[in-house]
Amino acid sequence: MRAMLSDANLPPKMWAECALTSAYIKNRTLTCTLLKWTPYKAWHNRKLDVSHMQEIGCRAWVLNHPSNPKISVRSTECVLVGYSPNSKAYHCYNQKSGWVTTTWEVTFIKSQEEAPHPYKPGLVIDDAGRP
Repeated sequence: MRAMLSDANLPPKMWAECALTSAYIKNRTLTCTLLKWTPYKAWHNRKLDVSHMQEIGCRAWVLNHPSNPKISVRSTECVLVGYSPNSKAYHCYNQKSGWVTTTWEVTFIKSQEEAPHPYKPGLVIDDAGRP
């Protein structure tokens, strides 16, 4: 859990959310004692769907539902910290307000998309922006 907190740049007060997320992920991964089954499949006796899972700590844009959508901000930048145990919703932490929001109306920016892309294939750019 400490690694999850530091990798996602979360404050120490989020340790409980990280503990729940760790258990959620652990129950959905294979174990050697169950021989090709996950704890989830052993308990619920149904196939597991993990298509909703995203990288913990990735940037997430949560859709707002304001009273006047034409003049207000439509989304808020948050960080993915976990999953809802009862639905395929996400727990997103707003670093400015310190609140955790549970919603399914989220757009994710994965860490692979944040990496700088070279201008041409095979061209390596240094930190100063020079080839």
